Amino acid sequence: MFSDLKVLIIDDDEDDYYITSQYLQEISGMNITCSWCFNIRDAQEKLLSNDFDMYFLDYRLGARTGLELLREAINNGAYKPIVLLTGKGTPEIDKLAVESGAYDYLIKSELTTEKLERCIRYAIERYKSFKLINDNEKKFRMIFENALSFIFTCNELFHFSNCNTAAEYFIGYSPEELN
Repeated sequence: MFSDLKVLIIDDDEDDYYITSQYLQEISGMNITCSWCFNIRDAQEKLLSNDFDMYFLDYRLGARTGLELLREAINNGAYKPIVLLTGKGTPEIDKLAVESGAYDYLIKSELTTEKLERCIRYAIERYKSFKLINDNEKKFRMIFENALSFIFTCNELFHFSNCNTAAEYFIGYSPEELN
């Protein structure tokens, strides 16, 4: 499974950090190193560094929400699993969290060692799947773009939707002209 994990808890309340980190330390079979960040600027940098295996992000962070920070981080290149934590959950925030890219959404008052262990397991497996898909997409994109043969895709009206650079050699039009 996942024996060693570096986790960052982003929360402006030290007591909440302590409680969450204690639950994480109680998970058997995992050696979890918890770090704490309470400053929004530091949190932004640490999310974008992707140096941690997983992030737990509080919904209430003073002037900003964790949801805003989540969206900003993902839009700027954060790709490691981020779980949104909240003191009081609502279905609207739950839906927005997942739509914004959170791997999970947990209510702090309902946290248990078992829930956190399950959340981590699912988030890490989901991350591995996304990483595999992303890596394969990059590999096939490179093959597509660098192929010596003319390769293209078209829509239901048989209009070119994507062409590689060999199009210019074979039919005299650049991919930009065809797309």
